Amino acid sequence: MKIKPPRQAQEWSYSSHRESIGKALSSPGISSNKKTHNNCGSSARMAEPCPGNPIQLTAAENAFVQVIMMFRKTFIQDSVLMMELHPCYPIWQHLTFSDPAYLSFKRDMLQIEAQEHDPAHTLLPIICAHAL
Repeated sequence: MKIKPPRQAQEWSYSSHRESIGKALSSPGISSNKKTHNNCGSSARMAEPCPGNPIQLTAAENAFVQVIMMFRKTFIQDSVLMMELHPCYPIWQHLTFSDPAYLSFKRDMLQIEAQEHDPAHTLLPIICAHAL
C-alpha cells in the first residue's frame, strides 16, 4: 500500500469560492446573495428572539432577573469602593446612587472602611442591613 503525501493547500480563487458556496447553499434549497460572506450579520440574526415566541422571551427575562437579583447585594456593597476608584463612570449618575437610602449606606460604609482599613474585616451584616 502506497501512502500519498499530503496535498499542499492552495488558495481558492474568488470565483471558485463563490461557486462552491453557491452549490452548497442551493443543494438544500437555500438562496442567498451573500455567497462569499455568508456569515456576515448572522450573529445579529441569531441573537434576536424568535418573533411571536413569548415563552422564549419570558424565560430569558426571568433568567436575567434572577442573575441580577443574585448580584445586587454584591454590587451595592462594592459600589461604594468602586465609586471611589472610578468616579467618572456614567453608572454613578443613575438616580439610585443619589437616593437618600444609598447615601446613608455609603456614609456608613465609608466610616466602617476608615475604621477597619481592611475590607476583609468589614462587618458585612451591618452594611447589609442598609442595602436591603
